[in-house]
Amino acid sequence: MNRYKASATHLGISAAIIAIFFSIVFFIWYPAPYFTIEGTYDIIVILIAVDLVLGPLLTLIVFKSGKPSLKFDLSVIALIQISALIYGANTIYTERPYFIAFAVNQFSVLQANAVKDMDLSLIDPKINYQHLGPSYVYAENPPNSELAMQISLEAAAGGPDIDRRPELYRDFKKYISRSFDRSLELDTLANQYPGNDVIVNEFRSHYPDTKSLAFFPLFGKQRHIILVVDRNNAEVIDYLEINPLKKKKLSHLEKARKKEQSLELDSNAPRGLPSAPITNK
Repeated sequence: MNRYKASATHLGISAAIIAIFFSIVFFIWYPAPYFTIEGTYDIIVILIAVDLVLGPLLTLIVFKSGKPSLKFDLSVIALIQISALIYGANTIYTERPYFIAFAVNQFSVLQANAVKDMDLSLIDPKINYQHLGPSYVYAENPPNSELAMQISLEAAAGGPDIDRRPELYRDFKKYISRSFDRSLELDTLANQYPGNDVIVNEFRSHYPDTKSLAFFPLFGKQRHIILVVDRNNAEVIDYLEINPLKKKKLSHLEKARKKEQSLELDSNAPRGLPSAPITNK
Protein backbone atom coordinates (compact mmCIF):
# COMPACT_ATOMS: atom_id res chain seq x y z
CA MET A 1 0.00 0.00 0.00
CA ASN A 2 1.38 3.40 -0.94
CA ARG A 3 0.99 6.57 1.13
CA TYR A 4 -1.84 7.98 -1.01
CA LYS A 5 -3.97 4.89 -0.61
CA ALA A 6 -3.18 4.77 3.11
CA SER A 7 -4.19 8.41 3.51
CA ALA A 8 -7.40 7.86 1.53
CA THR A 9 -8.27 4.82 3.67
CA HIS A 10 -7.58 6.83 6.80
CA LEU A 11 -9.81 9.62 5.52
CA GLY A 12 -12.64 7.19 4.74
CA ILE A 13 -12.55 5.62 8.22
CA SER A 14 -12.37 9.04 9.91
CA ALA A 15 -15.24 10.38 7.80
CA ALA A 16 -17.46 7.42 8.71
CA ILE A 17 -16.79 7.91 12.45
CA ILE A 18 -17.40 11.67 12.25
CA ALA A 19 -20.61 11.13 10.24
CA ILE A 20 -22.00 8.80 12.92
CA PHE A 21 -21.02 11.24 15.66
CA PHE A 22 -22.56 14.23 13.87
CA SER A 23 -25.78 12.27 13.36
CA ILE A 24 -26.05 11.84 17.12
CA VAL A 25 -25.27 15.52 17.71
CA PHE A 26 -27.69 16.98 15.16
CA PHE A 27 -30.61 14.58 15.57
CA ILE A 28 -30.51 13.60 19.27
CA TRP A 29 -28.49 16.02 21.41
CA TYR A 30 -29.10 19.21 19.41
CA PRO A 31 -32.18 18.84 17.19
CA ALA A 32 -33.06 21.97 15.20
CA PRO A 33 -32.89 24.79 16.12
CA TYR A 34 -30.74 24.14 19.20
CA PHE A 35 -27.41 23.53 17.51
CA THR A 36 -27.66 26.97 15.93
CA ILE A 37 -28.74 28.93 18.98
CA GLU A 38 -26.44 27.20 21.46
CA GLY A 39 -23.32 27.76 19.34
CA THR A 40 -21.14 24.65 19.33
CA TYR A 41 -19.47 25.55 16.03
CA ASP A 42 -15.99 25.95 17.54
CA ILE A 43 -15.87 22.36 18.77
CA ILE A 44 -17.21 21.05 15.46
CA VAL A 45 -14.51 22.96 13.57
CA ILE A 46 -11.81 21.47 15.80
CA LEU A 47 -13.12 17.95 15.24
CA ILE A 48 -13.24 18.40 11.48
CA ALA A 49 -9.76 19.93 11.43
CA VAL A 50 -8.18 17.15 13.52
CA ASP A 51 -10.11 14.08 12.37
CA LEU A 52 -10.78 14.85 8.71
CA VAL A 53 -7.79 17.02 7.80
CA LEU A 54 -4.85 16.62 10.18
CA GLY A 55 -5.11 12.85 10.68
CA PRO A 56 -5.16 11.80 6.99
CA LEU A 57 -2.57 14.49 6.17
CA LEU A 58 -0.16 13.15 8.80
CA THR A 59 -0.69 9.64 7.46
CA LEU A 60 0.18 10.90 3.99
CA ILE A 61 3.39 12.41 5.38
CA VAL A 62 4.66 9.59 7.63
CA PHE A 63 3.44 6.50 5.75
CA LYS A 64 6.14 4.44 4.09
CA SER A 65 5.74 0.73 3.57
CA GLY A 66 8.31 -1.24 5.57
CA LYS A 67 9.22 1.73 7.80
CA PRO A 68 10.30 0.38 11.24
CA SER A 69 8.45 3.04 13.24
CA LEU A 70 5.33 3.04 11.06
CA LYS A 71 3.08 1.34 13.64
CA PHE A 72 4.20 3.77 16.32
CA ASP A 73 3.65 6.79 14.06
CA LEU A 74 0.16 5.67 13.06
CA SER A 75 -0.66 4.89 16.70
CA VAL A 76 0.30 8.44 17.72
CA ILE A 77 -1.87 9.91 14.95
CA ALA A 78 -4.81 7.71 15.98
CA LEU A 79 -4.31 8.74 19.63
CA ILE A 80 -4.43 12.44 18.69
CA GLN A 81 -7.63 11.91 16.75
CA ILE A 82 -9.30 9.85 19.47
CA SER A 83 -8.32 12.43 22.12
CA ALA A 84 -9.81 15.24 20.05
CA LEU A 85 -13.02 13.24 19.49
CA ILE A 86 -13.38 12.41 23.21
CA TYR A 87 -12.76 16.04 24.20
CA GLY A 88 -15.21 17.35 21.62
CA ALA A 89 -17.88 14.76 22.39
CA ASN A 90 -17.64 15.40 26.14
CA THR A 91 -17.88 19.17 25.71
CA ILE A 92 -20.81 18.97 23.30
CA TYR A 93 -22.61 16.39 25.46
CA THR A 94 -22.26 18.31 28.74
CA GLU A 95 -23.41 21.55 27.11
CA ARG A 96 -26.38 20.01 25.28
CA PRO A 97 -29.84 21.50 25.92
CA TYR A 98 -31.52 19.42 28.62
CA PHE A 99 -34.68 21.38 29.45
CA ILE A 100 -36.44 23.99 27.36
CA ALA A 101 -38.30 25.70 30.17
CA PHE A 102 -41.26 27.99 29.59
CA ALA A 103 -41.74 30.61 32.29
CA VAL A 104 -44.19 33.54 32.28
CA ASN A 105 -44.02 34.41 28.57
CA GLN A 106 -40.77 32.99 27.20
CA PHE A 107 -38.59 29.91 26.74
CA SER A 108 -35.08 29.51 28.08
CA VAL A 109 -32.51 26.79 27.46
CA LEU A 110 -31.10 24.89 30.44
CA GLN A 111 -27.91 23.07 29.56
CA ALA A 112 -27.02 19.68 30.99
CA ASN A 113 -24.07 21.06 32.95
CA ALA A 114 -26.46 23.48 34.72
CA VAL A 115 -29.13 20.84 35.34
CA LYS A 116 -26.68 18.63 37.23
CA ASP A 117 -26.81 21.14 40.10
CA MET A 118 -30.60 20.91 40.29
CA ASP A 119 -32.51 18.42 42.43
CA LEU A 120 -34.44 16.60 39.70
CA SER A 121 -36.18 14.43 42.30
CA LEU A 122 -38.42 17.45 42.93
CA ILE A 123 -39.92 17.19 39.45
CA ASP A 124 -43.48 15.93 39.27
CA PRO A 125 -43.14 12.17 38.58
CA LYS A 126 -45.92 12.44 36.01
CA ILE A 127 -43.61 14.45 33.75
CA ASN A 128 -41.74 12.32 31.24
CA TYR A 129 -38.52 13.91 30.11
CA GLN A 130 -35.59 12.71 28.04
CA HIS A 131 -32.02 12.35 29.20
CA LEU A 132 -30.28 12.62 25.84
CA GLY A 133 -32.30 15.24 23.96
CA PRO A 134 -34.07 18.43 25.09
CA SER A 135 -37.42 18.22 26.89
CA TYR A 136 -40.05 20.95 27.15
CA VAL A 137 -41.34 21.81 30.61
CA TYR A 138 -43.70 24.48 31.91
CA ALA A 139 -42.49 26.41 34.97
CA GLU A 140 -45.58 27.38 36.93
CA ASN A 141 -45.71 30.63 38.85
CA PRO A 142 -45.16 30.23 42.62
CA PRO A 143 -48.38 29.22 44.40
CA ASN A 144 -48.27 32.05 46.94
CA SER A 145 -46.90 35.58 47.23
CA GLU A 146 -44.43 34.68 49.99
CA LEU A 147 -42.68 32.09 47.82
CA ALA A 148 -42.82 34.41 44.83
CA MET A 149 -41.07 37.13 46.84
CA GLN A 150 -38.47 34.67 48.12
CA ILE A 151 -37.67 33.45 44.61
CA SER A 152 -37.50 37.03 43.30
CA LEU A 153 -35.02 38.02 46.02
CA GLU A 154 -32.90 34.91 45.47
CA ALA A 155 -32.92 35.44 41.68
CA ALA A 156 -31.88 39.07 42.15
CA ALA A 157 -28.94 37.82 44.23
CA GLY A 158 -27.87 35.41 41.49
CA GLY A 159 -29.94 32.40 42.54
CA PRO A 160 -32.27 30.33 40.33
CA ASP A 161 -35.40 31.95 38.92
CA ILE A 162 -38.63 30.00 38.37
CA ASP A 163 -37.36 28.47 35.12
CA ARG A 164 -34.65 26.73 37.15
CA ARG A 165 -36.89 25.49 39.95
CA PRO A 166 -37.73 21.82 39.24
CA GLU A 167 -40.39 21.80 41.96
CA LEU A 168 -42.37 24.26 39.80
CA TYR A 169 -42.11 22.19 36.60
CA ARG A 170 -45.37 20.98 35.12
CA ASP A 171 -46.35 18.98 32.06
CA PHE A 172 -45.75 21.29 29.10
CA LYS A 173 -48.64 20.13 26.92
CA LYS A 174 -51.18 20.37 29.74
CA TYR A 175 -50.13 23.81 31.00
CA ILE A 176 -48.88 25.84 28.03
CA SER A 177 -52.44 26.78 27.01
CA ARG A 178 -52.57 28.97 30.13
CA SER A 179 -50.08 31.30 28.48
CA PHE A 180 -51.50 31.46 24.97
CA ASP A 181 -52.91 34.91 25.75
CA ARG A 182 -49.30 36.09 26.15
CA SER A 183 -48.34 35.06 22.63
CA LEU A 184 -46.51 37.64 20.55
CA GLU A 185 -48.35 39.11 17.57
CA LEU A 186 -47.00 37.96 14.22
CA ASP A 187 -47.71 41.35 12.60
CA THR A 188 -45.78 43.08 15.38
CA LEU A 189 -42.81 40.81 14.84
CA ALA A 190 -42.95 41.47 11.09
CA ASN A 191 -42.72 45.24 11.61
CA GLN A 192 -40.28 45.12 14.51
CA TYR A 193 -37.08 45.13 12.46
CA PRO A 194 -36.16 45.43 8.76
CA GLY A 195 -36.19 42.03 7.10
CA ASN A 196 -38.57 40.42 9.58
CA ASP A 197 -41.46 40.86 7.15
CA VAL A 198 -39.72 38.61 4.62
CA ILE A 199 -39.34 35.87 7.24
CA VAL A 200 -42.96 36.23 8.37
CA ASN A 201 -44.31 36.17 4.81
CA GLU A 202 -42.34 33.01 4.08
CA PHE A 203 -43.71 31.47 7.29
CA ARG A 204 -47.29 32.37 6.35
CA SER A 205 -46.88 30.64 3.01
CA HIS A 206 -46.34 27.39 4.94
CA TYR A 207 -48.83 28.10 7.75
CA PRO A 208 -51.80 30.08 6.39
CA ASP A 209 -53.86 29.65 9.58
CA THR A 210 -51.62 31.59 11.98
CA LYS A 211 -54.51 32.16 14.40
CA SER A 212 -54.12 28.54 15.53
CA LEU A 213 -50.49 29.21 16.47
CA ALA A 214 -48.79 30.91 19.41
CA PHE A 215 -45.43 32.68 19.23
CA PHE A 216 -43.00 32.91 22.14
CA PRO A 217 -39.38 34.09 22.40
CA LEU A 218 -36.66 31.54 23.05
CA PHE A 219 -33.40 32.84 24.52
CA GLY A 220 -30.32 30.77 23.74
CA LYS A 221 -26.64 31.07 24.57
CA GLN A 222 -25.66 32.53 21.21
CA ARG A 223 -28.91 33.49 19.48
CA HIS A 224 -32.54 34.31 20.24
CA ILE A 225 -35.46 33.15 18.09
CA ILE A 226 -39.24 32.69 18.14
CA LEU A 227 -40.72 29.26 18.86
CA VAL A 228 -44.07 28.38 17.32
CA VAL A 229 -46.57 26.36 19.35
CA ASP A 230 -49.70 24.79 17.90
CA ARG A 231 -52.65 25.88 20.05
CA ASN A 232 -54.61 22.73 19.19
CA ASN A 233 -52.16 20.06 20.35
CA ALA A 234 -49.62 22.11 22.37
CA GLU A 235 -46.75 20.92 20.18
CA VAL A 236 -43.73 23.04 19.30
CA ILE A 237 -43.92 22.76 15.53
CA ASP A 238 -41.47 25.28 14.10
CA TYR A 239 -39.43 28.42 14.74
CA LEU A 240 -38.78 31.83 13.23
CA GLU A 241 -35.27 33.23 12.77
CA ILE A 242 -36.33 36.50 14.39
CA ASN A 243 -34.55 38.03 17.37
CA PRO A 244 -37.34 39.23 19.72
CA LEU A 245 -35.00 41.79 21.29
CA LYS A 246 -33.89 43.38 18.03
CA LYS A 247 -36.01 46.39 17.20
CA LYS A 248 -35.61 49.21 14.73
CA LYS A 249 -34.72 52.64 16.03
CA LEU A 250 -37.63 55.01 16.35
CA SER A 251 -37.59 58.60 15.23
CA HIS A 252 -38.09 61.34 17.85
CA LEU A 253 -41.68 61.79 16.69
CA GLU A 254 -42.41 58.04 16.92
CA LYS A 255 -40.85 57.92 20.40
CA ALA A 256 -43.04 60.80 21.56
CA ARG A 257 -46.18 59.13 20.19
CA LYS A 258 -45.27 55.81 21.78
CA LYS A 259 -44.63 57.48 25.14
CA GLU A 260 -47.96 59.29 24.92
CA GLN A 261 -49.78 56.03 24.13
CA SER A 262 -48.00 54.28 27.01
CA LEU A 263 -49.01 56.98 29.49
CA GLU A 264 -52.59 56.80 28.27
CA LEU A 265 -52.69 53.03 28.70
CA ASP A 266 -51.16 53.27 32.17
CA SER A 267 -53.74 55.81 33.27
CA ASN A 268 -56.58 53.51 32.15
CA ALA A 269 -55.11 50.23 33.36
CA PRO A 270 -56.42 48.58 36.56
CA ARG A 271 -53.96 48.69 39.43
CA GLY A 272 -52.33 45.71 41.12
CA LEU A 273 -52.09 43.45 38.06
CA PRO A 274 -48.74 41.73 37.46
CA SER A 275 -46.86 42.42 34.27
CA ALA A 276 -44.83 39.99 32.19
CA PRO A 277 -42.25 41.82 30.11
CA ILE A 278 -39.92 39.99 27.79
CA THR A 279 -36.51 39.90 29.41
CA ASN A 280 -33.28 38.26 28.32
CA LYS A 281 -31.93 35.93 30.98
